[in-house]
Amino acid sequence: MKANNRSSPNRANILCVGKESLVLMGDRSAKRIDRVEVGDVVATGSGDGGEMGLAVVEKVAVSVHSDVKRVVFENGDSLDCTPDHPIWVCGKGWCAVDADLAFANYGELCRRLIRGDQCLRGGESGVCRTQVVSIDDLPGVHEMYVVSAGEAHCFFANGILVHDENLAMLSYVGCGSHFIGAAL
Repeated sequence: MKANNRSSPNRANILCVGKESLVLMGDRSAKRIDRVEVGDVVATGSGDGGEMGLAVVEKVAVSVHSDVKRVVFENGDSLDCTPDHPIWVCGKGWCAVDADLAFANYGELCRRLIRGDQCLRGGESGVCRTQVVSIDDLPGVHEMYVVSAGEAHCFFANGILVHDENLAMLSYVGCGSHFIGAAL
């Protein structure tokens, strides 16, 4: 059952990826994150082991940010994200462009994402590694999204394994976004 739950909690930020980011779905197709709905099945990852799993989307949240980074990878693909959004890095674990901000905002212990880091990339044929070649500021104000990916707490955005911020907890702790869907 799907329902709209447009709450506006108190916290100022929520970590997110750009609204045009493609989410790897459970059937290995791709869907823009702004079109993902509660009940959709997304692909998840398991860290350095590179095994893929599945999770049912429990919530989708949207927020607006002016501090956005573009992480560019060796194959030319990129991921637009808030600087506190954790990305899986092989051999390092969860990393964010601004690891201190990730900890301050969410208590998420991360290392700093830097050029040369090897991230996990998921696709139709499974998981491989891809290297970060640049991290740039993305000027302007951007509509950003994040999904809750079940107990795995991660999903693939533009092919890159990212944390889901555990949106299940947001109904309790609040954030400066609103939910556009929630499982009942």
